[in-house]
Amino acid sequence: MVAISDEARVVLVGECKWSAKPVGTDVLAELRHKAQFLQREGFWDRVHYALFSRAGFTQALQETAVQEGVVLIGPQDLVQKANPSVSLSAGLP
Repeated sequence: MVAISDEARVVLVGECKWSAKPVGTDVLAELRHKAQFLQREGFWDRVHYALFSRAGFTQALQETAVQEGVVLIGPQDLVQKANPSVSLSAGLP
């Protein structure tokens, strides 16, 4: 998934994995590699990353996400309850 704001010069690049295995840092590295093909030379000031996973995330990826501002979203984050205490956009930069 890709979301672009030409006005703000920001791009959000994400990937969804529907696997029984937790997503690891290898998936983030692959996503970063793919994102290079989307970037026009110097056009976007910032690139943000989001990963969606059915089975959660490895500890290493969770640590990297905290350090680098990567958004991690699991199924529990997508289901809104009758009185949601957190909005879906709360974790986005």
